Amino acid sequence: MALVGYTTGGGDIAFDVAVIHGYRRFCNKIYQATKYVLGRLGDFTPRSKISKSGKESLPEQWILHKLSTSAKKINEHLEKREFSLSTQVAYKYFYEFLCDTYIENSKAIFDEGSAEEKESAKQTLYTAIEGGLLMIHPFMPFLTEELFQRLPRREGDKTPSITVASYPEYVQEFDDEAAEAECKCSPTTVPAHVLNDNR
Repeated sequence: MALVGYTTGGGDIAFDVAVIHGYRRFCNKIYQATKYVLGRLGDFTPRSKISKSGKESLPEQWILHKLSTSAKKINEHLEKREFSLSTQVAYKYFYEFLCDTYIENSKAIFDEGSAEEKESAKQTLYTAIEGGLLMIHPFMPFLTEELFQRLPRREGDKTPSITVASYPEYVQEFDDEAAEAECKCSPTTVPAHVLNDNR
């Protein structure tokens, strides 16, 4: 992922081994986030289709919005062969939006929410982590395959491998500028080598 992130089109790169180390720590972040999600899901079957129930909390609306807009941006970058920018979108979605913001917000719902709120949070958490792993897969194929195999499958989904799973796409239903404006999320600082392309 670090080497793909360096593919800016220029002939020379300012190679920094610290970036490699940063992505190694990111691998651990991905693993820990997936472990957390699996622990919260328990005996769970996700909805057959990626959709809203209409009962999502504000943080849920926000992360689904971020998933959809990130998917739109990363596909645009990949189509233009802007591989460096595509890695930044995937990294930012998973690290800042999913791990440091939504997952942290979800803990209160799982600890104190009603049964209905917890079920909604599970569906959203599954969709968010599934989308994140799929988004990162082209850049981290082995880790994402391993974790994808641990996720429960949607009803009727017999996809044998993440390599043949559908890549995340923009979902208009998830686009929610109101949630974006209203949600006062305060993620931790993203490492400096990740640009602000996905704000």
